[in-house]
Amino acid sequence: MPPIDTEVAARNLEIVKVMLENGHAGRWDIVKPYVSEGIALHVPASLPFGGEYRGWQGYMDVLKAIGGFFTEIKAVAPREFATVGDKVIVVGKLSCRIAGNGKPITFPLTDVWELRDGKVVEITAFYYDTKAIADLARS
Repeated sequence: MPPIDTEVAARNLEIVKVMLENGHAGRWDIVKPYVSEGIALHVPASLPFGGEYRGWQGYMDVLKAIGGFFTEIKAVAPREFATVGDKVIVVGKLSCRIAGNGKPITFPLTDVWELRDGKVVEITAFYYDTKAIADLARS
């Protein structure tokens, strides 16, 4: 295994933090330069908005789908970050409501962001209990 480039890891971490902060604020002009043209986003298929999303439009579509499924989305605690090679791992806990019925839910969420040459090429989301989320939406 090649040695980890700590400068690249620090830069990747900064990119992810800038994207999260500006994405939540709707500053897409700041986010878009960090998104690879061929970005792939993986959301568990068992979620109503699950599936694979690709490219800038896919990035925007998954955010719209999440925002349409959940309302009142709030971080319960500050995010935690770790870098491993060319990946940034983001660990958080969200509190929100299911948009379709207003039912509240709180759950841990982990995202693995993979970067190459200063751009995000892949994001894989790990929701703690996709069945509980899907069941709550159906009830």
